Amino acid sequence: MPRSFLCFRQDPDAPPPAASPPARPLTFGCFNNLMKVTLSTLRCWAAALGEVPGSRLVVKSRFLDDPVVASRFVSMLGGFVVDPTRLTLLRRTSDTRSHLSLYGEIDVSLDTFPYHGTTTTCEALSMGVPVVTLAGEGHRSRVGASLLHATGLGELVATDEAGFGPVAGLAASRANRPRADLLRDTCITDPRGFAVDFLSTLVEGAAESIRVPR
Repeated sequence: MPRSFLCFRQDPDAPPPAASPPARPLTFGCFNNLMKVTLSTLRCWAAALGEVPGSRLVVKSRFLDDPVVASRFVSMLGGFVVDPTRLTLLRRTSDTRSHLSLYGEIDVSLDTFPYHGTTTTCEALSMGVPVVTLAGEGHRSRVGASLLHATGLGELVATDEAGFGPVAGLAASRANRPRADLLRDTCITDPRGFAVDFLSTLVEGAAESIRVPR
């Protein structure tokens, strides 16, 4: 696919992007499936918090409804010298609108690694929240990179763990800008253009298979 491997349409019940938040500490966040959070992920998140003194981290997952899981998660982050007072855990919400409204509580979304977010990344961007990701090898570790490059935010893609903190700092430095849908007018929200790209790719692939001698 020449521009994007997917097309995204926001939930019709989604609220508009939140206005710039009132004065509060810079807040990172992640609403991805907690099962995608690895030690590499936590190391990157800790680096982001270290890059922005006084910043906070909000993590939302249905698995955090379980107090044992929540306690274990806090303990694991503590292993990376993250003060638990900088951490806020959110449980599941009852509906999509309530879930998406919570993006107003964070300034920069942090992706998971090596399994990136897909729908979650699109939702964050559509709610005006930039996403920082770490590109790896293979599809699962390059989804976030693909989406950010397709939306003109390629500078928010770190190429190694050492670069994740500085990239998160760059995203944080831009967080006070007025929020707007970061997917608007991009190829990711252009279903007609996506269909043309898809069909053209199929035709080119078929033509190439005919040209290749067997």
